[in-house]
Amino acid sequence: MGERAQRLYANTFSIEASLFDFCFKFGLHDQAQHEKGEHDEIACVFVSPSHAKAVARILNSALDAYEAQFGKLASEQHTNPSGGAQ
Repeated sequence: MGERAQRLYANTFSIEASLFDFCFKFGLHDQAQHEKGEHDEIACVFVSPSHAKAVARILNSALDAYEAQFGKLASEQHTNPSGGAQ
């Protein structure tokens, strides 16, 4: 695996879950799409439930470290129609 992974920017995010896996959906939208509740899906990452739980722990740890260095983040939440964060 000498190739560099593709890098993407996303400003929408949602999660779907089934008995066997979680799907992390990343998307991109502009202001017009935002007003309509639309976005372009750019990537879906499927992981097992145990891997999803590990991702949650890692993300929480990274957020704690970020806030320790840069200050608390606002806790307001924006959601899109599919229940994901924006």
